[in-house]
Amino acid sequence: MKSEQEKRKGFRDILFMLAKDENLLESKTECTNMYARFEELYCSAGETEHFRHFYSDVFEVLSRLKKDAKLGTADILGQNMGILYERYEPISQSRDISKELKKLYDHVSLDIARMTYSDAGDYRISGKQTVQELQSKVESLTAEINEARKMQEQMKKEVNSQQREYVAILGIFAAVVITFIGGLAFSTSVLNNIDKASTVKLMMVALTVGLVIVHIIFGLFYYVDRLVNGSCASRRLFALLISSMIIIALMGFLLYFWPYLNVYLN
Repeated sequence: MKSEQEKRKGFRDILFMLAKDENLLESKTECTNMYARFEELYCSAGETEHFRHFYSDVFEVLSRLKKDAKLGTADILGQNMGILYERYEPISQSRDISKELKKLYDHVSLDIARMTYSDAGDYRISGKQTVQELQSKVESLTAEINEARKMQEQMKKEVNSQQREYVAILGIFAAVVITFIGGLAFSTSVLNNIDKASTVKLMMVALTVGLVIVHIIFGLFYYVDRLVNGSCASRRLFALLISSMIIIALMGFLLYFWPYLNVYLN
């Protein structure tokens, strides 16, 4: 007489056998042999009570089939159990296992359906999670692209501003060079004709040209300073005012004492 554990192990072995080969029950001989094994399991000779299979054993078999395809598949198991349940005809009343096969077929079908539904739900959840992850990545990439576009626009503005500043600075320095060259040319002309005019007139002309050149150069450099630093330097304006006042004072001195200086110097 077999123990309950031995019967449970034999029960699991039968289920694995049914899950292994979809063509197992094509011949009547195989069907007869399988019925004999089930009859021996459920109503062994010498036992008054029929064996009751455990639902946990059905679940264990299906779980192992799901994890390891080499053991078989749940679909093949369900197919073969359906064949056994539909074709079973008891030989004798004492060894009739119709109820047991019906219950087993019901348990196997129910568990297969439950696992299929669970897998479908997991797939839907996984699909939703995947879509959400993709949406999150797309939103993140969109934000990064928008940020990059803003930075690009800002860089374009800065480049355009720098180009304008460079052009302005180059123009200013070109004007400074022209001013220096003009001043030097004028000074050279004055010095070349120094003997043809009075000293007072030469001094007045030199001071006037100097005043103009100082203001032009200061204005150009002041504009450059505003472009580069963006600030107004009051000290530089004060220095220009002092130098202008000195030159104007000298010019006023020459104008006031023109007659005397003209007589004295000539």
